[in-house]
Order: sequence, then C-alpha cells, then structure tokens
Amino acid sequence: MKCCNTLVGTKLLSPIFIVFLFILVFLGGCTIKSIGISRTIKLPKYIYKSPLKNYYSNATVGIFKFSSPVNAPEVGHVAAITLYKRLLQNNVFFRVVSEFEVEDLSFENLIKIAEKKHYELIITGIVRYYMDGSSLQNSRVDEQIQVIHVPTKEMLWYAEAVEIGRPVSSSDYIFFKIKNEPAPSTMSLMDINAQKWCNMFLSVSPHYAALTKDIKWIDDGYNYLMVKDYDKAKFCFEKALSINPDNPYAFLNIGVVYEKQGNTSEAIKMYQKVIDLNLKSVVKKSTNPKKIGYTLVDIAKDNLKMLQQNITKGNFSADHMN
Repeated sequence: MKCCNTLVGTKLLSPIFIVFLFILVFLGGCTIKSIGISRTIKLPKYIYKSPLKNYYSNATVGIFKFSSPVNAPEVGHVAAITLYKRLLQNNVFFRVVSEFEVEDLSFENLIKIAEKKHYELIITGIVRYYMDGSSLQNSRVDEQIQVIHVPTKEMLWYAEAVEIGRPVSSSDYIFFKIKNEPAPSTMSLMDINAQKWCNMFLSVSPHYAALTKDIKWIDDGYNYLMVKDYDKAKFCFEKALSINPDNPYAFLNIGVVYEKQGNTSEAIKMYQKVIDLNLKSVVKKSTNPKKIGYTLVDIAKDNLKMLQQNITKGNFSADHMN
C-alpha cells in the first residue's frame, strides 16, 4: 500500500514538476535577458578620437549646452544637463561647472570663456537626431560630443552615441500576460548616452595596452606635461629611462621639464643627449602641430637653439613630444 501511494504520488507530481521547471527556466531566461539589457550601457557607438588614457581627472571642466535639432530646440539643453549630472555622479573630473546660459556656442567664444574662467577642458556637443516613440514607434536619440583641451585647443575626445528604445508588444503566456508598453522616453535614452560618455572618459584605450612599458611612461609623462604637472612628468620620463636608457623621447621631454623649471644647464644636457643619439625617430604628437613629422634630433636642435636665445632674453619656451 505504501508503495502504491508513492507510485501514485509520483505520477501526480511529475507533470506539475515539469511545468514548474519550465516556468523557472523561462523566468530565468527573462532574468538573464534583463541583466543583459542593464549591462548594454557600455561605450559610445562611434569613438572617432580619444586619448590613450584619461589624464584629466583633476581638471576643472566647463560644460556647455548642446546644439539642438530643428524639431526640438530645447533638447540640447536637456542633454547637457543630463551629462552634467552623470559626470558628477561618476566623479569623472575634479570639478564640473555648468555654462548652460551661454547662447553663442562658437568655438572662439567657448575658448574665450574657458580661458577667462580657467577651465582646463570644455565639453560641448550636438543632438543630431531626436524622436519620441510611441506604442508602435521606436524612440531614438543620436548625440555627438567634443572635449577640448583649452591650453592647446586640441580635441581630446570626439564620439557619437546612438540609443534606440523599442516598444514592447503585448504577449499571452500560459500563466501570465505581458501588457503592451510604449517605447522608453527620450529622457531615459539621453541618460544612457550620458553614462556611455562617462564610461568612455573612464576607460583605457586598447592601444595603450599594446604599447611597450617605456612608451607607456612616455605617454603618461607627456600628458602630465600638458597639464603642467612637471614633477609627475619628470618621474614618468625617468621611469621610461630606467626601462630603456636610450629612449630619446624621455631625454627630450626631461629637457623640456628642466627648461620649464628654469634649470637651463640640465635642459641643455638633455637636448644634447638626443642629438648625440642621432636616432631618426619621427614625431607623431607634439604641443606644436607644425613640428609633427620632424625628427627628434631636429626638434632637440630647435629647442636648444631657442633655449640659448631665450637665456639672453630671460624667456623660456620649448616643444615637447611623444
């Protein structure tokens, strides 16, 4: 009798157990899908330009409202506010200042304001496409962003983010029903794009990982030079020399550090070392765009000549390379 009861119980529970497993698997699949969606906030779709690393975490940044499409004249303001809040939440930069009241968004005017207020970086952008969705139509927001280094007027980041929100169609299942839902709001899409920008600012370029160790130190030092942190720059160049004692970029840039700090005798020694090495390395990155394509030896000779002239005048200026 006991055996029969057990047998009957097994026959009754098996179908229920199978259905239960099906529900678990289905819901589990939904959970995984949901988690997958939440993790799709990564990087902008198109990154046209970016530094190898973000060397500007200590920078003061002015953010201006974005240009708006004709069909939504105020949306550029909203996009900038959304990014502003995300930058603060993610602690991307040391200080972020909103300049949303500025109407003249020309490059010349933004630089003028930035120099007057001592911003190291300015952020601006364009909302290229903006469409509110519905129960039948997708929502979509396309944005471009530009980050400019004020002292050199160089564009550091230039990228485009595209976010599309689709409506959810109603579906009937055995035990429950999913109701029809309209496409996500464009506000939520702009917030996703803003997080993509932050992720981009905080990420390291894959090209950086491919560099040799001494060149990584050179790149770090160059960017510290860009923000006039001469002690850190010198430390990086010395680390590069500890790995490669004949690295001409390190000698040249240490020469610049010495020159900026007023130690002209040591600067002359560093420039002369570059000349003595007589390597034909060509400059690919410089504070002086006109010098890109020159050899390091030519740059060292120019810096040395200029230094000797400036010693008499009491002025010091040099080009540094990476």
